[in-house]
Amino acid sequence: MKEKLIDLLKTLRLRGMAAALDDSLTALSQKKLAPTSWLEQLLHAEIARDKRRAEAKARWEALSPEERAQKLAKMVPFAAKHDGAGLT
Repeated sequence: MKEKLIDLLKTLRLRGMAAALDDSLTALSQKKLAPTSWLEQLLHAEIARDKRRAEAKARWEALSPEERAQKLAKMVPFAAKHDGAGLT
C-alpha cells in the first residue's frame, strides 16, 4: 500500500511528499501525529523541495554559457556510468 501511495505521489510529481511519506506514516501510525499535522508535514516537505529546485534553477540560469557547458561535461560521464540516474 505504501509503495502504491509513493508511486501515485511521484506520478503527480510530488516527489518531496513521496520522500517524506515513509517517516510521516510511521509517526502517524504511532499516534505521534494528528492527521492534519501529518498532511501539513507532507506539504512542508513538498514546499521545501520546490524551493530547493527553484534555487538550483536560479543558480543554473545565473551561469554563463561556458560555465554551463563545463558543468554539463562533468555530468555526462556520471550519467553514462549510472544509466542517467540522478539527472531527472
